[in-house]
Amino acid sequence: MGAIVNTYKTPFYLFDTEILKKRIAYLHEQLTAHLVYAIKANPFIAGSLINAVERYEICSLGEMQICMDQQVPFEKMVISGVNKDDAFIAEIVKHPIKRVTIESMHQYESLKAAAQKNKRSFQCLLRLSSGNQFGMSEEDVRQICTFHDPEMEIIGLEYFSGTQKHALKKIHKECVYLHDFISDLPISIKELEYGPGLNVSYFGDFDEEAYLQAIREELTLFDIPVYIESGRSIAASCGFYVTSVMDLKTTKNTHYAIVDGGIHQLTYYGGMMGMHIPKLEHYPHKEGPTQHYTICGSLCTTNDILIRNIALTDLAIKDQLIFKDAGAYAMCEGISLFLSRELPAILIKNEKTIQVVRDHTPTATLNGGK
Repeated sequence: MGAIVNTYKTPFYLFDTEILKKRIAYLHEQLTAHLVYAIKANPFIAGSLINAVERYEICSLGEMQICMDQQVPFEKMVISGVNKDDAFIAEIVKHPIKRVTIESMHQYESLKAAAQKNKRSFQCLLRLSSGNQFGMSEEDVRQICTFHDPEMEIIGLEYFSGTQKHALKKIHKECVYLHDFISDLPISIKELEYGPGLNVSYFGDFDEEAYLQAIREELTLFDIPVYIESGRSIAASCGFYVTSVMDLKTTKNTHYAIVDGGIHQLTYYGGMMGMHIPKLEHYPHKEGPTQHYTICGSLCTTNDILIRNIALTDLAIKDQLIFKDAGAYAMCEGISLFLSRELPAILIKNEKTIQVVRDHTPTATLNGGK
């Protein structure tokens, strides 16, 4: 890492594909289930996972373009997303994509119309809502199961109920609920895509092996293939975020380090504005007495605090801080780039005219690399 830090201008992200592949092998071993990678977690590594995961969850036209650019096979794509507009559906039917999630009656009818017009057929996973805007009610799922449209084969159910769930009792309750619901449907469901919100421990110790083994035991309840959808758990550990100290100061007995990054480039779920200390490395490594610092970014806001209180040895300007477990969401969770949707247009209204100073701007090239 030292050679890398000395070579490249900060701030930067580093995604280690060897760590990534070992992580996926570990998840396969512990869960004994198929893995679906939600590329929203880190679109840059999509191409590195082609031989490691069974499927990709794609939630926007931008994400679909990224996967195509990185040569992800169409047969591995599951087109999901709460908003499949006409442009998105038009692109879906152009390509040999088979699996699509259905999140509403409107989506079902829109996709069916496009399939009929283009002489296509799809394998559909009906997304069951867990009580939020994603997916459909139990009643709508049951109703679609009574349809007999040849273009729309209902093959499975999709269910996602949140992120960073460490409570095994909740996962047990969900598995029992899903088993009973599937058993009561008027058709036979061939597969389940389940997003249990696998927990990633950013700030402390966590017996992940026992946690995953408990989930594996819960999955034995199903007699159909289960595809575990995950983004954060797959990608987090492969990522490093490196930022340099640009200034040091002390005000009102607080020692501040100003770095060239900030909260617009690094977020940890549950970080509570820097109250919790993530795993990091001070480079170059130094021995000796420590001093407590508040690590702040370069934004002009008092909210730009990466860590509120951390003990470091002889921190100096031009030293680097290497934040670990930064492989999921950090690089695109600055919300305007999230999910690789277009940036909105910007209009300026004068007395008599409206000027478009920025048109709608695709972000796939920003989030997918070259």
